[in-house]
Amino acid sequence: MGCKYTKGYKYAGDNRGFSKADSKSHRTDLTGIVYWEGGSSWNAHIGTTHVYKTNGKFVAKKTASKKKMSFRVMSQNSKTAQVRGITEAGNPYCSVGSISGYYNARISRSGDFYISGRHKQMPDHEIIISGFTRSPMKTYTKFLHTAKQASPTCLFKPACPAATIGNNGGY
Repeated sequence: MGCKYTKGYKYAGDNRGFSKADSKSHRTDLTGIVYWEGGSSWNAHIGTTHVYKTNGKFVAKKTASKKKMSFRVMSQNSKTAQVRGITEAGNPYCSVGSISGYYNARISRSGDFYISGRHKQMPDHEIIISGFTRSPMKTYTKFLHTAKQASPTCLFKPACPAATIGNNGGY
């Protein structure tokens, strides 16, 4: 019914909760970098899905495609940037269901932000802004959005409504 392994199997990933530690332990990670002097770069990473029999015996592992993930700078000057991030990745053993979300953000060099968007309510979601200033030298990390997962059924439309991303302030 849409997945290669069903009854008698379980899927496992990273078991990551919320953390301020920069870790490769996650289902999906979209990292976008805006250079105030101009330009940007980005990278997408997807954690490996593991399949086990319900008795705990390992069966298989595979990583989903990241082709539906992107980060774009929509507009930019020396003081502000408008960016858009899109993430979507499914279980590589299933033909239905996926983690997905998008956001639009305005960030300023002076340290304020506005972010809006939507995401499925599975798994836990977080959006973090981090960086550094040169004068004075200071690093910062701020959670712009965090949401606990609702249920695995939220991976399948229209089981759960999309959650809203919305926040503004300073970092």
